[in-house]
Amino acid sequence: MRRVLIINLGWEQAPLIDRLLGKEDCEFFGIHFDDRPYRQSAFEAVHTCDSRDLVSMMRFSEEISPDAVISDECDYSLFAQAVISERFALPGPSVLAAQLGNNKYLQRQRADEKEILIPAYTLCTTMDDVEAFAELNGFPLIVKPIDNRGSFGVVKIESMKELAAGFWEALIHSHSRQVIAEDFIEGVHITIDGYAFSEIGPKSLALATKKLAEGHAQVAVDIVYPGELEVDTFKKAMSVNEIVNRELGYSFGMTHSEYMVRNDEVYLIESANRGGGVFTSELIVPFTARIDLLEQYIADCLGEDCDNYKIPVHDPVVLRFFSFDVGRVAAIEGWSDINSHPDVLACDLFIGQGDTISAITSDANRHGFFILKGNSEDAEKLLNSVRIRYA
Repeated sequence: MRRVLIINLGWEQAPLIDRLLGKEDCEFFGIHFDDRPYRQSAFEAVHTCDSRDLVSMMRFSEEISPDAVISDECDYSLFAQAVISERFALPGPSVLAAQLGNNKYLQRQRADEKEILIPAYTLCTTMDDVEAFAELNGFPLIVKPIDNRGSFGVVKIESMKELAAGFWEALIHSHSRQVIAEDFIEGVHITIDGYAFSEIGPKSLALATKKLAEGHAQVAVDIVYPGELEVDTFKKAMSVNEIVNRELGYSFGMTHSEYMVRNDEVYLIESANRGGGVFTSELIVPFTARIDLLEQYIADCLGEDCDNYKIPVHDPVVLRFFSFDVGRVAAIEGWSDINSHPDVLACDLFIGQGDTISAITSDANRHGFFILKGNSEDAEKLLNSVRIRYA
């Protein structure tokens, strides 16, 4: 029996976990950040610790001596997977790839070295550093932690009077207590998901255009596949993404990258050696590209032969997030229209009757979502079928 260690047992990893647990020649161990892991009874043991506690994770790994380690859709889990896989000489992403994916400043430096097009940027340790950057480059600009995830602390600043609040928001969400200030690129926001195949390297599989929530927080609420770009620009972006991920050293597993497109130029915003969240890598990309990425990824992590690559198809699918007005919920109407819809791949609502809805400030506090096989118009109709009555 092979001993498989799965890092992060949350709802976003459910498709991966379900597929893994179907392997009868394996026994499973888990690491999760709280005491409510998905399908806990199927595991021989589940270790609970903070997602960044590498000391605790390594001790647990030494106790079980895994034959394979796997994670998806989480920067911290990916870093732990890389460390553990290298420590035990197991298949997995490299520590260097994890460092470059988890540290935006290191990634910016590597992009500079490899002549990858990126926004003007600087590392900031004080508000004076941000002010100096603003005086040199003007507004709007973006400030962000160099080492957080999920849009925590990522703020768009449009004037000097907003600078202090934006800097403090970025700083308090930075584990290293350092932030980046960078030029805001006005253009089309896109995301490209792919996979680093062992024989042919990183390949681009699915491109989406994104729309952000209103306000200064840089949080996506509408993600449409295939992205609404001109054909030549679409092809160029897909090609650029493969170059970027190759230069970043991504040679194993999922990739998830964000860009801004302006005047047919493709600017790297950030790239990670993991799948996109909210079922992006596990449901959306396999559907739109018609490639079984879970089979590929599991086989790679288990050291098995597999070659699922083919030219992606780009079937239409939309990931749409709810963004309700602030207030106390008296009742929710129309949710059954989404929950029972035959073309909805997955959905969830993160609010309920009696809850107080707060403004969206990061990926973690969006109000709910659905993934629809279809186009933007179909998604808009479905979105409007859900109504909140306020107390």
